[in-house]
Amino acid sequence: MAVPTQASTSSSSAAVEGASAPRCPPAPATKQPFKHRRSKLVIAQGAPLHGVVDPIVNPGQKLSLSGKFSYGAMSKDLEDEKIAAFVQAGSGCGKWEAIGTALTDDDGQVSFEVPSALLAKTGRRRFELVVVGDLSRATGSIWVLPKKQKVVVFDIDGTLSTGDDQLVEKLLAGHEVKMRPGGPDVARAHHKLGRQVIYITGRPRILAAMTRAWLERKGFVGGPVITTMSMSQSSPTKDGVQKYKRDKLGGLIKSVELDFVAAYGNAETDICAYAQAGIAPAKTFIIGVHAGKACPGFAASKALQDGYPPHLPTVR
Repeated sequence: MAVPTQASTSSSSAAVEGASAPRCPPAPATKQPFKHRRSKLVIAQGAPLHGVVDPIVNPGQKLSLSGKFSYGAMSKDLEDEKIAAFVQAGSGCGKWEAIGTALTDDDGQVSFEVPSALLAKTGRRRFELVVVGDLSRATGSIWVLPKKQKVVVFDIDGTLSTGDDQLVEKLLAGHEVKMRPGGPDVARAHHKLGRQVIYITGRPRILAAMTRAWLERKGFVGGPVITTMSMSQSSPTKDGVQKYKRDKLGGLIKSVELDFVAAYGNAETDICAYAQAGIAPAKTFIIGVHAGKACPGFAASKALQDGYPPHLPTVR
């Protein structure tokens, strides 16, 4: 069956936004001196490696935004320094609303409560957490989705990219990660059917900005980017990335009531994370050497032995 060219009219929900983020003016933060002299030594370590995870909520739900702030290839934490938080009042390039300031902890982390009035309607709300000492910033999006929104989740490394060997080193060195052919077309086909695309990865949060930029360069539709929150969660084991993805996706099914209609992965940890989160193996598509395998106690996944191009006409 051919892929439809427009969203299904029978769907009760639709993807919030498929295009990449527009080039909006940055949040109007005011530069202030660093609180500590040592912070100048931290920023001298190299380029900012600030990271945030894109939250997903229902309209009116409470939300705490968090971010991690570090510099250089060794990810040196910025401790006890002021961060200013801004959220756009609407989709597109809405007015920036300042929601407060806070100091980073001894791990370079900080969090902010988002006023519920900014989350009253569905849509994409861009946010920026800004280091006032140098105006470097972590940027992301809050995705306000209706209950029962149909969604599709893609793992990234080895699923949309061709592999994950020495990934962190490659990204920090500025190397381009190769893409599997046809991935953007499959993501776009799901979006045209009114499904929100979500990207989940075992990459650590410090690589979030690089990950969003890669997806945009490769032509993927816009969607939440969910990284791990710590290096231990990035470990390619059942107690590491598998548990993190299982808990994160299961939480979205329970607390945000999302309806996962397809899940794509490449690793055995993906197969089990999806099944244990509550996504049916019949809706789980696995590419690569583990295609068609099953998580113990569950039915077998669907194999994408020949990649995305042959799969594209089956998306419906």
